[in-house]
Amino acid sequence: ENFILYVGNTKPYKNISTLLQSFKIFKTRWKTDYFLVIAGKKDRFHESTLLMATELGLQQCITFLDNFTEEELPLLYNLAKLFVFPSYYEGFGLPPLEAISCGTPVITSNRASLPEVVGDSAILVNPDDANGLAEAMNDVLSNDALQKQMSQKGIEQGKRFSWEKAAGETLDVYKAICNTFVF
Repeated sequence: ENFILYVGNTKPYKNISTLLQSFKIFKTRWKTDYFLVIAGKKDRFHESTLLMATELGLQQCITFLDNFTEEELPLLYNLAKLFVFPSYYEGFGLPPLEAISCGTPVITSNRASLPEVVGDSAILVNPDDANGLAEAMNDVLSNDALQKQMSQKGIEQGKRFSWEKAAGETLDVYKAICNTFVF
């Protein structure tokens, strides 16, 4: 099936409410057959997310996945036609990085660390603009050339990050700090 993917929890700062509103606009305005998959462990906000999806009439076109393994996560990213992450705040933003590294087109928030993480490989949106997010979804999903371009740029951007690089840079910081102290 054609689906849009979100990976993460449903805490308010993740902005699932705007994602659901945008998905409703996208489904209504462009009469698409896409589904939305929300993948992540259930938290105390899960019930309110389900209620909002029901109120918006989306219960038949949203799937909640909470029982997948880390090994299955790349499969989800690779099967998705689009990854959407409208979060208000992220310390780093690992899910968008994972998605671009798999070559999945990404739309994410223009806030916090997310623009730095995705570089020019993703479409950045105002997380408060449900219409703008819906239009961005349609722009990507209706344009094969844009999808391919985003996929290629995403894979390249993803190569800029690795755990080995992070560990080396962290070690360099520790060494620089240690070199400033006289023992």
